[in-house]
Amino acid sequence: MDNKKILFSDSARNGLKDGIDIVANAVKVTLGYGGRTVVISTTGYPSRTTKDGVTVANSIKLRDEILDAGAKFIKEVSSKTADDVGDGTTTVCVLMQSLVANGLKLIAAGANPMSLKRGMDKSVSRITECLLDMKIETTDKLLKDVATVSANNDSEIGELISEAYKQLGSHGIIAVEDANGPDTKIEMVEGFKFDSGFFAHHFINNFAENTCELKTPYVMIVENKINDINQIWPLLQVVAKEQRSIVIIAEDFDISVTTNLLKNRQLIESCLIKYNFTGDTKQELIYDLCGVTGATVAEKQGDKMDSLRKEYLGECEKIVIEEKETLIIKGKKSERELSARIIDARAKIDTAKNPFVRQRQEVRLARLSGCIAICYVGGMTEVEVSEKKDRIDDSIKATKAAIEEGIVVGGGTALLRCIDSVKALSFVEGERQGAGLVIAALEEPAKHICQNTGVEDYQLIIPGVKVGTGNQGFNAKSGKIEDLVAAGIVDPLKVVRVCIENAVSAAGQVLISEALIVTDNS
Repeated sequence: MDNKKILFSDSARNGLKDGIDIVANAVKVTLGYGGRTVVISTTGYPSRTTKDGVTVANSIKLRDEILDAGAKFIKEVSSKTADDVGDGTTTVCVLMQSLVANGLKLIAAGANPMSLKRGMDKSVSRITECLLDMKIETTDKLLKDVATVSANNDSEIGELISEAYKQLGSHGIIAVEDANGPDTKIEMVEGFKFDSGFFAHHFINNFAENTCELKTPYVMIVENKINDINQIWPLLQVVAKEQRSIVIIAEDFDISVTTNLLKNRQLIESCLIKYNFTGDTKQELIYDLCGVTGATVAEKQGDKMDSLRKEYLGECEKIVIEEKETLIIKGKKSERELSARIIDARAKIDTAKNPFVRQRQEVRLARLSGCIAICYVGGMTEVEVSEKKDRIDDSIKATKAAIEEGIVVGGGTALLRCIDSVKALSFVEGERQGAGLVIAALEEPAKHICQNTGVEDYQLIIPGVKVGTGNQGFNAKSGKIEDLVAAGIVDPLKVVRVCIENAVSAAGQVLISEALIVTDNS
């Protein structure tokens, strides 16, 4: 077991603060219109550039265990924000750094950490209410503005993402993949796509695309392994007589199944697909496929494989099977079964506590609804493609957040406008100091947006914006105070809300920490 070093009170908290500062200082240079890129070098891989806050944060590993403990704190809050809303990962670091730095000064001067935390928590509740009061419903133009701002003001990306969501709807899913050329484009896919491909390369019939493509095939779905070709041969003969093709999806296949189907390709065109899933994911996919194609699971109710009838088979207009994924186009849906699967997916989204489980169910719901788009990201170099993919990912998630909860005025202005509401709250003395920490932090995003744009007199700009009304704020691009909504400078309400909630939660834990235990490498 490793030897441990224990630090107490101010030594522990200051050690955490120093690690937090290192990460936050590297991340906050990316904030806003004038944000700069950060170069990340990893042993054995090409260097890459990014303006994505969580990517910068997660690339940092400090040799000193005490500093790294603080770095892990702010990396965790940045990652959680990315999981929650996909954007705002730089803003949350800026907020947390301010809260911790100013909070530790108060504690060193004798303030009670628990009172500070209570004041911070009360302030967040009021800020949430204030943001809701500022809410602006999304329009097609505002959705494009959100997508553009979140892609670091790349209007081409903003146009692509917003147009895709206009077609996909609120439950739409956009997958991001590398393009084969320099252009970035979005391809809309009408159908059901899942991550399992052909069982053997011998089934390929479109050699130019390296796919197996079948028109108007029957679809057989088997929950377990098919152990013998004779189990399904009578049904295959029925399909052959109709001069139709068939796709068989199962857990696994005996070699006799593969050999006989390939040998009889002139008699019946076919393809085998093996599930790449286990457990709950496999069960969901099996019955989702039934809903999409109208198939019935073989042996679902104890029926013997060799007694299956044609009524068990599903159908679709076309199926495109690649090495690792399959696209079913215009399946012969079982409306009753499909409706049940959609209800199941929505219920699991509502009850999911793990963000990865929730994301999986959202993808599942989008597939069931036929709402799929693929964003192919192009560029001249791998470095360019990697950096662009980070910005597109932020844009996608921010746009989705805007669809869910609406938007607020951007440029850090929404947080500035919450300051008076926090000041108006009633606090006991120690709590009021905690509220003061939040008030100071609310100015930081706007301040760093100004600094990154090269504006030095932000001390004069911020007070004017803070007491302003409506959508008036500082536009870092034009360098003027103007209507930010009209100028397209907007943020998803959900992103702003989650940023302040997560920053206060994490900073509060640092401030009330009294001991730090790390590995002793000396």
